[in-house]
Amino acid sequence: MNIRRNIKKTIIKNIQKKKKKKKKKIIKKKKKKKKKKKKKYNRQYYLDNKEKVRRLTNEWRENNKERVNEINTQYRIDNREKINNQKKTKVICDICNSEITVVNLARHKKTLKCVKFQKCIIIEN
Repeated sequence: MNIRRNIKKTIIKNIQKKKKKKKKKIIKKKKKKKKKKKKKYNRQYYLDNKEKVRRLTNEWRENNKERVNEINTQYRIDNREKINNQKKTKVICDICNSEITVVNLARHKKTLKCVKFQKCIIIEN
């Protein structure tokens, strides 16, 4: 008799757990839908009121310069390695096919080497 009660209790607990899991899944789906709707609304609001939003953000930045600087420095400290790796990446110049870092690409395109190469290509065409 005692064993039957225990079995019934465990079966009931399992059923309750399954119901809770189903409810959680349903709640998660609803939250995702809400989030998508909100994101869509926010995007549309931004597109409709671009000037207002930009003006407000600029005002906030002007009023909170110290806080903005603090946030930026903290970001740089936290992501120092990531930033350095991005700066070190090499790219091939599409004009003269020489290898340059991403940071120096604009400066490189103004150099004599690259400019002469560009003129040679233009003359050939």
